[in-house]
Amino acid sequence: MVKRKKLKILAAGDIHDSEIIAEHLAEKAKKNKVDLVVLAGDISNPFQKEKVLGHFKDRNLETVFVPGNWDNDLDVKFMKDLYGASNLEGYYSRKGEVDFMGWEMLTSDWTIIKKKTS
Repeated sequence: MVKRKKLKILAAGDIHDSEIIAEHLAEKAKKNKVDLVVLAGDISNPFQKEKVLGHFKDRNLETVFVPGNWDNDLDVKFMKDLYGASNLEGYYSRKGEVDFMGWEMLTSDWTIIKKKTS
């Protein structure tokens, strides 16, 4: 029997630019040595811009996200470019033997999901 390494994931959603929540989650992820952080939408808030993803990057935590209805195109570009987080909207990414995929349900766009290259 082949022994497989367990994949530790921290998943959260609806952070809405709460730096306090982001810092708490990032510290918990680092302490528990998670392999991947998955953020499921509404990461930003159009009325407040803080360093949410920076807490994960500062701790060298691999982070992927799927934008929510509060995350506009500029926010998504910012999260990807400044913090190196991978946007899974319309793509998939593999960690170990597990695939992660995301698409925007609001548009009912059931197009083929492409492999994320970066």
